[in-house]
Amino acid sequence: DDFGDPDLFGEFYYGSKKRKITKEQATYGIFLDDSEEEDYKPKSKKKEESFAKPIKFVSTSSNETAKENSNNKNVNDVDREDEPEYHSGGGLGFNSQFPSSFGSAKTENKQRQSSSQPNAPMASWEKYSKGIGSKLMAQMGYKGGGLGRAGQGIAAPIEVKIRQKGVGLGVGTSDRSIPSYDSEMNIKPQQKEKSEPKPEKTRFQSWKKNSKAPTIKRVEEVIQKPPSQYIDMTQAEVRVLPLETMGQKSQVQGQAEICPELLYNIKFLVGIAEGDTRELDRKLKQEKDKIVVITHEREKLERKLVKETQELERSEKMVLLINDVIFSKLETDVKPSLRTLAVSFLRIKKDYPHEYTALNIEGLAFSAALPLFKDLYRTWRPLQEPSFQTDIMKIWKSLLERAQQKGAKRTGDYYIKLIHDLIYPKLRSAICNEWSPKNAEECVRLVEEWEGVVPGCILEELLQRVILPKLSKEIEFWNPRADPLPIHVWLHPWLPVLGPRLEPLYPPIRSKLSFLLQEIRLYDSNALKLISPWKRVFTESSMDALVVRSIIPKLVSALRELILVHDLNSQALSPFLWVLEWEQIISENIYLTLLEQEFFPKWVQFLSKWLSSQPNFEDVLNWYVGWKQLFPPHLTGLERIKLQFNQALDMLHRCVSD
Repeated sequence: DDFGDPDLFGEFYYGSKKRKITKEQATYGIFLDDSEEEDYKPKSKKKEESFAKPIKFVSTSSNETAKENSNNKNVNDVDREDEPEYHSGGGLGFNSQFPSSFGSAKTENKQRQSSSQPNAPMASWEKYSKGIGSKLMAQMGYKGGGLGRAGQGIAAPIEVKIRQKGVGLGVGTSDRSIPSYDSEMNIKPQQKEKSEPKPEKTRFQSWKKNSKAPTIKRVEEVIQKPPSQYIDMTQAEVRVLPLETMGQKSQVQGQAEICPELLYNIKFLVGIAEGDTRELDRKLKQEKDKIVVITHEREKLERKLVKETQELERSEKMVLLINDVIFSKLETDVKPSLRTLAVSFLRIKKDYPHEYTALNIEGLAFSAALPLFKDLYRTWRPLQEPSFQTDIMKIWKSLLERAQQKGAKRTGDYYIKLIHDLIYPKLRSAICNEWSPKNAEECVRLVEEWEGVVPGCILEELLQRVILPKLSKEIEFWNPRADPLPIHVWLHPWLPVLGPRLEPLYPPIRSKLSFLLQEIRLYDSNALKLISPWKRVFTESSMDALVVRSIIPKLVSALRELILVHDLNSQALSPFLWVLEWEQIISENIYLTLLEQEFFPKWVQFLSKWLSSQPNFEDVLNWYVGWKQLFPPHLTGLERIKLQFNQALDMLHRCVSD
C-alpha cells in the first residue's frame, strides 16, 4: 500500500491542510517505507514545551508533599520507581532526590531580612505615609532621638515656611510657618486603631476598580457628632488641622501673631490694591504717550492746513491770471499769437512753478497753442525753409516739455505729442518724396536746424527709418564706373550727423571700390582721388585689406617696370613717383615692406654693378644724393629707410678706400 490515510485525507478533504513535504521526500520521492510512514505524526496545534528553558526549583514544602504522595503508591507501580518523577513547577530532570536547600533559599532569605530589621515604631510625623522613611533609617542604625552617631543632631523634621508670592528670600516678613507634625501630635495624640484584616479578594474580583461612594451626612448628625478636624485655608497651602487648634496662636520667629486670619486678609487686600495701582500707573503712562502723539499729529495737520491754504490762494490767483490770458481774448474774437501766448505762460510758470506742474498747466497751454501751430505749419515746406519758426518752437519746448528724472520713462509729455503729430509728418513726407540722396546738403541742413528742437526719440526715428534706408538704397544702385559724381561727395556730409550709424553702409562701398581699383590702369591718378577720402572713414584694418587686395599688386607691377640708369636726369621716374603718391593711403608697415622687397634690392644691386666698373665717383655720389632727395623727408627719417641708404653709402666708402 503506497498511500496512507494521511495522504488520502489531505488529497480528498479540502477543508484541512495538506501535510508538508519533508526534505527526504523532496529528495527521494513520496514513496517511503512503512516504517517511515509509522514515524509520521500529524503536527499538533498545541505548542510543545521548550526544554531549552532554565530549570525551575520548588520550595521544601512542595518537595515533602511529593515524597508523601510517592509513599502512597500501589504495589503495581513498583516497576516505575526507577523512572524520574515530574512535579508541577519543576524543570527537566527534577526529582525528589535534590536537596531541600535549593527550594527554601528564597524563604530563608526573606526570614533573614525580616529578622535583621529592628521592630522600630513608626514616627509620629509619618502618620500620613507608610513609614518607609523610618524603616530605611532603622536599617542604617537609627534608634530614635537626634541624628548622628552621638545623637547630637536635630530630632524634629525641618519645618516648611511659606513665603508670600513675590517676596524675596531676605525679607523678614511675618509669614506663618507650618507647624510640625510633632506639635500637632502633642496637641491631640492619635492612636492607631487596629483594623480588621480585609477579606482576600477572589481571582475574579481583583481586577475590579476599588471605589467607594461618598458618605453624606445630615445637619443634625453633624451637630450631634462634631468633626475632630478642620480645613485651614488661610495660607497659600490648604492644611487639615485638629479642631482644638482653632484660634490658637502660632509662633513665627519668636513673636506671636495676633489674628493671623485678619493679617492674611489685610496682606491679600494690599496685594490686590498694589496690583491695581500698578495697572493704573501703566494706563496713565499710555494715556500720556497718546497725548504726546496726538499733539504732534495736531501740529503736523495744522502745518499742512496752513500750507494747503497758501497753495489754494496761489492757485486762485493763477486761475485768474489764466482767465485773463485765454478767455478774455476769446471773448473779443482776437486770436493771440504764439509768441504772446508763450510769454504769458512763461510768466505763470515762473511765478507758480509748483502749481504749474501739479495742476497740469502745460496741458492747458498745449490745448491753447495746438490750433495756432496747425495754422502756422499748414503751408510749410521743410526742404526749402529748414529753419522756419524754430525760435518759437524752442520757447514752447521749455513750456511743454516736462522735466524727467534720470532713467524714468517719459509719459504725458505734450511737447513730444506736438512734434510727433505736427512736425514729424512734414519732415518725413519731404525727405521721402522730395529729397534726392545725391543732394545731401539741403537735407543735412534741415536735420541740423531741427536737431536741437525735435526730441531725441523722434530725431532717432527720422534718421533710422527715413534717411538711412534711402541712403542704403542709393548705394545699392550706385555704379562707380558710370556715375561721374564720387560717392564720398554726397555721403561724407552725413558723417557729422549720422556718425557710427553709417557703418552698415560701408561693406558694399568697399566691395565696389575694390572692383573699380582692380580695373584701373597703372599711373592713373583718378584712383587715388577716389580712394583717399575714405582713409579717415574706414577702419585701419579694413583699409589695409582693401589696399592689399586692390592697390599693392598695381604698385608691385609699377616698381618692377622701373629701369634704372646712370644719369638721373634721363631716368623715367613716373612709375616711382606714382608709387610715392600712394604713401598717404597705405599704412607705414605695408609701404616700407613694399619698398624693401621691390625697390631697394634692385637699386642696391644696380649701384654695386656700377661701382665694380670703376666709375666716376662724383657721378655716383650725385646719383645717390638725387635718389635720396626723391623720398619725402618723413620717409627718410624712418630707421628702415635709413638702413637702406646707409648700406649704399658704406659700399661707396669701401670702393673709395680701395
